[in-house]
Amino acid sequence: MELPVYLLPVTGADLVLGAPWLATLGPHIADYSALSLKFYLDGKFVTLHGDKPTLPVTAQFHHIMRLSRNQGIDECYTISFHEMQDETTALFDVHLPPELSALLAQYAHVFAAPSGLPPLRMQDHSIPLLQGSNAVK
Repeated sequence: MELPVYLLPVTGADLVLGAPWLATLGPHIADYSALSLKFYLDGKFVTLHGDKPTLPVTAQFHHIMRLSRNQGIDECYTISFHEMQDETTALFDVHLPPELSALLAQYAHVFAAPSGLPPLRMQDHSIPLLQGSNAVK
């Protein structure tokens, strides 16, 4: 049997059997909910069963490192949820005396969330590590 082979940048699969291979089987029954494929070959029915899907689990650091070393990660994304709140509404929802509200509005930049790291200073502090320990990278 000869089949055309296409090189595809697919990770997670050693081989993908496509329409040319399925065409060699003749009529067949595919049950996607049971992950099975049934066809007639050499006078008898053959059934191929796929692996049952597993529930996703949280990847540990060593899993990510192994995938990275084996070039098993094509793209990686981080998604985080941050609830947005209108700063002026959050600031003035509380009933404050007018003098205090005016003062808070005048110095709003002091109470704003930081937009980056603080500037470099002439005196910087360090956190000494325990003997023989390494910094987290």
